[in-house]
Amino acid sequence: LDNDPAARGALLGLTLETTTAQIARALVEASGFELAKIRAALAERGVEPVDVHAVGGGSANLGALQARSDAAGVPLRAVVREAAGRGAALLAALGAGTFASVLDLPAPAVVHEASPDPRHAAWYARQRATFDSLHQLLTPVSTSLAVETVDGTALKEIA
Repeated sequence: LDNDPAARGALLGLTLETTTAQIARALVEASGFELAKIRAALAERGVEPVDVHAVGGGSANLGALQARSDAAGVPLRAVVREAAGRGAALLAALGAGTFASVLDLPAPAVVHEASPDPRHAAWYARQRATFDSLHQLLTPVSTSLAVETVDGTALKEIA
């Protein structure tokens, strides 16, 4: 959402006991935190919230879908894997006059759903707030790690 080409990724809070599974979960949760930022930005502009349909290979993993849902604070509905093709076909049908409007298009079949676990809501709300503050906090670091170029040629990459 910040659309900052100089931004760099960061893994914070690592200890010697941090596992690869915890790092993988943190990466999944980060996508949920970003989803929450996007939904908040849309709401600030008067866009009504709608159901969120998850697509692609990652949506097939119920554990990952649950982690994203918890992190975003919104329910997620995994839909059929061929969502892009289905969407293209429905838009073609709309253009051909088969449907009167986008609102008449049939909803995708839901494979499984995940809703935020209320037992974790307060913790994830704090984590979302921390995530939101990190971009501004890390901007000077990201800038210093940017690729250095001369005449369009990369000299070195510190990151």
